[in-house]
Amino acid sequence: MTTDVHTIDWASLEHAYGPAIDTPGLLGDLCSADDAKVAAAHSALWASINHQGTVYPATVAAVPALIDAALHAVHRRADLVTWIGALADPAHSHGRDLPAVQTAVREHAAALAPLLDDEEQEVRAAVVYLAAQTKAVPAADLLALWESEDETDVRVALLFALAGCDAEGSAETLIEAFRDDEPEVRLAAALAMRRAGLLWPDGAAAALVEVYEAEADLDDDWHGEHEPTTELVVDAPEPVREELLTRLLNAASAEVRGTALWITSVLFRERRSARERFMPLPKALLDDPRTRSAAADVIRQAGPAGACHRDELAEIAAGYPAVATAQGFTAELYAVQALIRLGDPRWVGFACAGARAGGGHHLHRGAAPVNPETVAAVRARLDALPTGAVSSADRAEFATLRAAFGPWGAAASPLVARLRELVPAYGVLAGGVLAALGDDSPVVVGSVSAAAATGSITDAVDLWRLTGATEPLVAAVRLRLDSARRTAEQEPPDGTARYDVERGLRDAIPAGACLGELAGDLRAVALGEQHHGRLRLAAARLLWAATAETDVPSAVARGCLSGDLPVAKHVAAEALDLVRQVDDRTLAEVCRVWLDDDGRAGVAAARTLWAFGTPPAELMPCLRRCLESGWLNPAREAVDLIVEMGHADALPLLRELAERDEAVVVAGLEPDLVWNDEELRDRLRAAVTALE
Repeated sequence: MTTDVHTIDWASLEHAYGPAIDTPGLLGDLCSADDAKVAAAHSALWASINHQGTVYPATVAAVPALIDAALHAVHRRADLVTWIGALADPAHSHGRDLPAVQTAVREHAAALAPLLDDEEQEVRAAVVYLAAQTKAVPAADLLALWESEDETDVRVALLFALAGCDAEGSAETLIEAFRDDEPEVRLAAALAMRRAGLLWPDGAAAALVEVYEAEADLDDDWHGEHEPTTELVVDAPEPVREELLTRLLNAASAEVRGTALWITSVLFRERRSARERFMPLPKALLDDPRTRSAAADVIRQAGPAGACHRDELAEIAAGYPAVATAQGFTAELYAVQALIRLGDPRWVGFACAGARAGGGHHLHRGAAPVNPETVAAVRARLDALPTGAVSSADRAEFATLRAAFGPWGAAASPLVARLRELVPAYGVLAGGVLAALGDDSPVVVGSVSAAAATGSITDAVDLWRLTGATEPLVAAVRLRLDSARRTAEQEPPDGTARYDVERGLRDAIPAGACLGELAGDLRAVALGEQHHGRLRLAAARLLWAATAETDVPSAVARGCLSGDLPVAKHVAAEALDLVRQVDDRTLAEVCRVWLDDDGRAGVAAARTLWAFGTPPAELMPCLRRCLESGWLNPAREAVDLIVEMGHADALPLLRELAERDEAVVVAGLEPDLVWNDEELRDRLRAAVTALE
């Protein structure tokens, strides 16, 4: 290596693990004759100056040495050149120092141009990849290499480089490659044209189907946000996209049709207009056993637009009881789940029959949508359950029904009379729902009392609400506090036991006013350094609910928010809410730091600061980031706070997010994304109406 890396003050530069004092030695090892030593240097540098794609100040300083090593290394030259290209590729590197890294790579990349004549095809391909990111090689030289090069991976790289360096001048070459070359090269040509903003030639959709049928793919270097075959459809011009997707969904190959279904689900998640526009397309694929499961899954994920396939889904879901015990996911399970989310009452019979057959699937996270037809279907199943001798199948069916209607609240009122009759047979499973509705009949109180006596805090809270009895709740919370002390003494701590304590203390907060006698124990846990931060916060919140004292809760909240305790962002949100509840305005500046968060902690900080008198306009930058974070919960909470503040100046932003074609919710579990985005869109529209 000719670059003198020792003239750089590496100790003043940061990488992923702190001062970059190890970087010069690792850079020197890149040119070692010992392949194992070179491999170790690659691994260590990748982990430190390009950690999971993030670049740092040390990365900027290392670029000249990396270029030099690529010219003089004995081993792994192609890997090194590819890595240098990736440092300048925003699809593979990120971080606040990325612009400086890109500049450094562009300034030095031309030094690697001689490697275009290297005898190793991997090196030539890597140099062309680097040229595609930096335009370090003139288009004329790239075109000359295209005319003489016959290795596929190099030709693929050349098409991207040509499109990036001189798209218009290279258009004819790109079109020719798209029409007549081998599948991977044709795929690269199509993708390069789209990324360069060039129009595909006539007949592109039919040509691309041939590429898909050949199962063409490209190296990860050329992948963007999506893998190439998905990107081509998602980013295609509107008329071509519809034709291409239709052709793919009707292709002769079941594998291609499966790929097309996946791409359809991506379109649904990203573009709101695609949900209605392309929803009819998967219908025929429900009839083919080879694609039925994937098609049902796409419809399950498609949100309310999937309602046009209700009858087809019901036909498939009728087979769920026969496969309810199967491992993994089936078309029948997907169909039942889709019917639940769509509010189609036919799911009730299929799900109950599956439960009786031994199925243990979580059919739906949260409450099933409620409507008169579903309530009637649930009531009919409850009416058919025995009230005397109860079998395991009866209990399984009841548990399935309760998971659906348990969170309905007042909407479950038509079920009350029958549930009261079922309490003797099904105990608190039935009685707990009635207790939550305020039913203080003797049979309900009896079932809840029995459950509370076992130490269930939720049932003890229900019993307190119904009767005012405090002894079971005090006893249950005392058990959790005793468990907290035992857990703190264990090495390593029992995480499951600790979580049970945290959850129990949080569940007790609504009845906190009757727990004053436990104040000393709660205070000890909240202040106990041996306890985990989340547990201390749960104890502090319950202490405030029990006594209204503020000193200890404020101290614990300060610790959470200032980093004195290990705490996740969602716990920070709880701490910020506690600051607001105890009205500790001395923590306002600590809260203000959390306005940089784009999650629930950011919304909680904004809500607390608004309660302390901060004008809404000062909070909107934070709330806008939360709205655009891609996650449902912070966006939903931000909308609610904007309405609560009555901040009409936010109307243009709310309208834009509600009516744009690009989805707002794009982060989370894939089956939920479209549903969550539609929920947020409804909330945004309601907010606009409320503020107008």
